[in-house]
Amino acid sequence: QDDYLEIYRKYYSGYPRTIRKDRFIKKAAEIFLAKDDMEKHTRSLEILLDQYPASEEGIWALDELMKYAKEGNAEKYSFTYSLLKKVYRNSSHDKVLQNRVLSLLQTPLRATAKDQPAVLELTEKVRVLCMLGLLDDAMKLAGTSALKAEADKKSELIAWMAYISSEKGDHEKALKGFEVVPEITSKVIMFKEAQAKSLMNSQKFADAGLAYLSLLKRSNHYRYRWYYFWNLLASGNLKEAGQFITSSKDKAFNEIDYRKDAGLYWEARTLLGSGKIEAAADLLKPILGKSTPTYYTMSARAALTHAQAVQDKKKADSGETRSQTPIVFAAYSPNRLKTDKFERSDRIPFASYVHEISRTMDIDPYLILAIMRSESGFNSRALSNAGAQGLMQLMPYTAIRLSKLFEDPDFKLDQLQVADTNITYGSLYLSLLLHYYGGHEIPAVAAYNAGPNIVNKWLKE
Repeated sequence: QDDYLEIYRKYYSGYPRTIRKDRFIKKAAEIFLAKDDMEKHTRSLEILLDQYPASEEGIWALDELMKYAKEGNAEKYSFTYSLLKKVYRNSSHDKVLQNRVLSLLQTPLRATAKDQPAVLELTEKVRVLCMLGLLDDAMKLAGTSALKAEADKKSELIAWMAYISSEKGDHEKALKGFEVVPEITSKVIMFKEAQAKSLMNSQKFADAGLAYLSLLKRSNHYRYRWYYFWNLLASGNLKEAGQFITSSKDKAFNEIDYRKDAGLYWEARTLLGSGKIEAAADLLKPILGKSTPTYYTMSARAALTHAQAVQDKKKADSGETRSQTPIVFAAYSPNRLKTDKFERSDRIPFASYVHEISRTMDIDPYLILAIMRSESGFNSRALSNAGAQGLMQLMPYTAIRLSKLFEDPDFKLDQLQVADTNITYGSLYLSLLLHYYGGHEIPAVAAYNAGPNIVNKWLKE
């Protein structure tokens, strides 16, 4: 930081305009190189790649670092796994660039900045390919290598093949693979996680619960606690599920308010499974009484309504009188604000342009503003660690795809820092997602943040 300040004072103190950070860091990298300070030079290049992977400066930094890495001098420079992963993902719009990144698998790499660089072994290459999401390439490499590998290496490669099958959704094949190498599956935590996930997705809930219990004994992670409880519930073991959530909910679900609601909701679900509707309703009062409904508010209302309907049907079938005071909870229905009622006020950032674009694309203007506020806090120069830019935090490759889809040949990535362009492209992307999900805002907004592939996977599961 002190070095950057010194460079700023020397070269930019009289500069009349705002300085783009990526260009400034490139200038600093060039100055460090001229001073033969390779440590600070390569660190500056890493910052460019980490924060601006798709910009011209980021690509320049990649070229420089690849040149150093391929010189074969591991002491001079080697990529870390995490940096390689980030650069690869952010170059998805450019297959040539991705192939250049993949060529680095033949050079020394580091797991972290502190590790000694080393040429990747076979299993490490499989791991990096999996990390980059190149599952087909990883499977091909593991499969061909397993045929001629020695016994211990062959077992590890079989476990990797099972892991890849699990990641690709072929859970039956994954489980067969893990059964062949039980020792290494139990030893390596990521293999055990994949086995547990495949058991759960194969609806073998009792076995999945035992798998997550074994993981829970190794690490008291809330994810393991959650999946262990959920599989108890799914396997019909309501008594044990109820005991677990009652005894561990403070540890399992109380880290943040969202998990407090989750704990209450799932404890109530165990009561509903035993037919104790009134007790469940009492337990859910803190969630149901919230002034601003949450996901668990809606889920709790739906679960109580469904349980009451099932109970009433059973009574009707047996000739019993229906409850005189049924528990009825209306589904949450937000009071949608129409575009023509939008308040174009100076108190609302970018109100005029949001109003104009929302009418053009038939989107609720307050939804656009809500995403803008959540993503960037109305900062048009915002830049995330993943490389998302501007008011609506668009990823560079998403913007490039949109520009090609809508035939905008004049689009440049630098324009994402311009408010109007960012709002236009962000709203365009949101409009496509709303159309894709049939007008349902929750999956569309989730896909805007996490990506449609992830959301589709969640919906499928």
